[in-house]
Amino acid sequence: LLLLGARERRLVGIRSTRATLGLVHAAVGAYRADHERKCPPSLEVLKANGYLAIDPIDAWGRSFRLVCPGRKDPEGYELMSDGPDREMGGLDRVE
Repeated sequence: LLLLGARERRLVGIRSTRATLGLVHAAVGAYRADHERKCPPSLEVLKANGYLAIDPIDAWGRSFRLVCPGRKDPEGYELMSDGPDREMGGLDRVE
């Protein structure tokens, strides 16, 4: 029963983080549209300038990572959470 609770909490955290990532993606897109496709210098800038109404953090209280330009798409960006294990680039990251 205890294991089930931990597993369920992890899944709820992942779902919550994905929902927040969607909001942050939209804010980054709006910022880039207003700034000649340039990425924001930090995610905090999005909140400070009114692009985002919430703190850009995951369900585990850690800031999202913004990589710009993106590794896969040099014209784009990558936004991710380190996930529940909090390891940068870990297997349970949420993108």
